[in-house]
Amino acid sequence: MKPAVGWTLAVVLAVAGAAGGYWYGMSQGMKQVAPAAPPAPVAPVAEAGRKILYWYDPMYPQQRFDKPGKSPFMDMQLVPKYADEAGAKAPSRSIRASCKTSACAPRRRGRARSR
Repeated sequence: MKPAVGWTLAVVLAVAGAAGGYWYGMSQGMKQVAPAAPPAPVAPVAEAGRKILYWYDPMYPQQRFDKPGKSPFMDMQLVPKYADEAGAKAPSRSIRASCKTSACAPRRRGRARSR
C-alpha cells in the first residue's frame, strides 16, 4: 500500500471513530439526565401603594410589555417600572456628560512617535 493511501485511510478511520464516540456518548448521556420540571410561575406582586406603569427587560429597556413574564430577548424575568420611580418617563435617546468626565478633559495634540 502506498504511504498516501495509508495516511488517508488512517485519517478517515480516526474521524469516523471520533464521530461514533461522540454519538455514543451523547446517546448514553442523554438517558441519564432527568427532564427538569418547569419552574412554577411567580405571580408578580405590586408593592403596597405603587402603580406599575409597564414591564421591561433590564438588558433591553427600550421594549415595553403590558404584563409580566419572560423576555423574548434574553430569557429573563421582566422587571416592573413603577410610576413613582425617578426617570419613569420615556427613555431618552441622548447622552449627557458632565465636564467631570473625560469628554471635557484636555486632549494632547501632536504626532505619535514610536519608541
